[in-house]
Amino acid sequence: MKLIDVRWFQSGPLQIENADPLEDANNNADAVIDMVEAYIKRLTPKFLHLLLGDDLAQLILRRLEDCEYGYDDDMADAVIHRIQPAFAHYVFYHILRDASEVATITGLVRLSNANDYAAPRERMCIVWNEMVELNRAFVRWAATDECSYHVYYHRTLVTPINLLNL
Repeated sequence: MKLIDVRWFQSGPLQIENADPLEDANNNADAVIDMVEAYIKRLTPKFLHLLLGDDLAQLILRRLEDCEYGYDDDMADAVIHRIQPAFAHYVFYHILRDASEVATITGLVRLSNANDYAAPRERMCIVWNEMVELNRAFVRWAATDECSYHVYYHRTLVTPINLLNL
């Protein structure tokens, strides 16, 4: 099992064009889905370690692997359920950040074509700050008696950003 899957990006505020293979038979949906799944796979351990601390991150990673075998852990499932929206925002932020430029042998090239692309910075800022609010809500929940785990989060995941990088 994965923390999230590509369905988080098929509609709504985190929608990525062609992330749904049913939209159009002639689109690049397979490539888009593969790219999103690669981001999810690459970013899952980092996000878990930053938000939960090493011990709880390892437990959740094991839970994601073990759930396929019928192992039950209600508290781990509650943590997973509560952090999924924040992780979707985290993945979307990184996709936007990386998709605005292409690396070549001579340097970075900003993407452009007949469609006038908007700079992603404002959307990145909004998505990051929404993730911060979700993470803060999770940290508040984790500090209650309802959660039996100790969470050691990195401050970057609960710190908002702005367009001026201040």
